[in-house]
Amino acid sequence: MNTWDDETNDAKLRAMVEDVVLCIGVEDPARGRWDVSGTTATVWVDASSLALGVAVEVVDDLVEDACYLRPD
Repeated sequence: MNTWDDETNDAKLRAMVEDVVLCIGVEDPARGRWDVSGTTATVWVDASSLALGVAVEVVDDLVEDACYLRPD
């Protein structure tokens, strides 16, 4: 990976994304079905010492965004 926009197939990153998917299944605040079509998505993340921010974009539409405060 050379730039922020390069695609990656990193196994550790895949494991983290799969963990997020599992958490969404258990803790989905909307408690509903996601009706999103498309074969690819862009996940934008930002982290600081206080929080972790995440946004999911599919076909130029922001379909989910959230900010999680760090417990410590």
